[in-house]
Amino acid sequence: MPLRELIRPTLRTIRWGGLAGSALPAAFVVWHFHNQPDPGASTSAFGLRVAAVMLALGLAFVLDDPTEDTTGSTPVSVLARRGLRVGLTLPPMLLFWLLLRAYAGGAHPTWPFVLEAIAFAAVGLAGAALGSRLMSDRLGGPAGAGSVVIVALVAALLPWADGLLTRTPGTPPHAGSSVWWETVIVVSMLVWWRSSSIPTPSFRRRLSRAC
Repeated sequence: MPLRELIRPTLRTIRWGGLAGSALPAAFVVWHFHNQPDPGASTSAFGLRVAAVMLALGLAFVLDDPTEDTTGSTPVSVLARRGLRVGLTLPPMLLFWLLLRAYAGGAHPTWPFVLEAIAFAAVGLAGAALGSRLMSDRLGGPAGAGSVVIVALVAALLPWADGLLTRTPGTPPHAGSSVWWETVIVVSMLVWWRSSSIPTPSFRRRLSRAC
């Protein structure tokens, strides 16, 4: 079965309600901080970061597919099917976030916020993929959402993180932040790829013989 033939059935199984449920509060948060009596750069930045976390929480559930076990015999791999889900949901999520960024305005640069949003999305997807390998129902959405919350708390609170979520883009304290977020993205992509690459039966047989 060609991958393109899976687009329509995949669109039906994606939990769009979860994405919408995260997009609405994200938009409200940006609107709220944008309409403060005297919104400063740090206030607007905080609202955008909270919105990125909320969108990542919704994205963490897009890999949940109750039919994954029954479709496991198809020629299309789990990695490809999950890649399709990400390809169908991540671009709209980023586009929506860019619209929120445009609405928020401000003089601070956009790219650092985009990098942070991608990092949180990657964490959610990686946590969901890993959780699907560990949970009995193979639905890793809660694990992905929990991973996003943990990373956000670490970035905001732990001393070694030096307040990554409190640095304002365009200021000297923020200059070295991109390295941290790029590292988070790379590690998350590796976890997602490894957790979505199910060993073939022949590999399992060889592994069982070796053990």
